[in-house]
Amino acid sequence: MDLCLITIGDIKFSAPEIDVLHLLSEDDDGHWTVGEIAASLPYDLSDTWEYVQSLILSNLIERTDMSQSLETIDIITVYVTSASRDWMTEHQQDIDDAFIVLNPDMFDVTEVAEA
Repeated sequence: MDLCLITIGDIKFSAPEIDVLHLLSEDDDGHWTVGEIAASLPYDLSDTWEYVQSLILSNLIERTDMSQSLETIDIITVYVTSASRDWMTEHQQDIDDAFIVLNPDMFDVTEVAEA
């Protein structure tokens, strides 16, 4: 499978990264563990950690506690900063559209056509 990158704002995201971004943008609290993110999406824990790390490198989320061991990635906590929340709000329509296009089986035909 070819890697598909979708640009939102000035950042390029893979399909799984958009899934994580969509999940995080739908939550007002913004505090998650990697295990919670993995449990909410159809990806295993190690893949989810990879996608989370990419969003950390994009400065959209940050680790809450850098002293947490990488041996237990499921309990590593991350949060969406206020600047990132503003960015997500500004690009919410693009995030939603990309999510719908990348996950057409979750929506009916008219919803996918509108995106």
